[in-house]
Amino acid sequence: MSSKPVYDFLGFKMINFNYERNNDGDLNSFSIKANKVISNNVYNLFYLIELGFDNNDSKTKATFVSTFIINDLEWLEEISKAKMDVNVFASVSFPYIRSMIYSITNDSRKGAEIPVLDLRKYDLGEGVIFHRTDKN
Repeated sequence: MSSKPVYDFLGFKMINFNYERNNDGDLNSFSIKANKVISNNVYNLFYLIELGFDNNDSKTKATFVSTFIINDLEWLEEISKAKMDVNVFASVSFPYIRSMIYSITNDSRKGAEIPVLDLRKYDLGEGVIFHRTDKN
């Protein structure tokens, strides 16, 4: 029995970030779609993220990638069959991406505060859109 973990998280990087926010306005929606690319034992998860702000017609669009080394390919096959692999890896890397989005958008108008989410319960391969609900 190996003492290695089933995967190692190597990190993430921003591929592009097209920041469109011309007017004051809070974050009112965001979407996340994730696509995987697997080569040998390297698992890359690409995120396509869109942010919508109040009083702004255009959307901010960003692309990130996170990379994992798979140490147990049988484990990956099992969770892939159960269609859980994207969500398992997203739950590891998305908190870092969420923090980077806040840092990039944090200016005098307040940063984009994406809430903490348990992404395991969403189909990120199909994509998911979140909308703010105003408290009355």
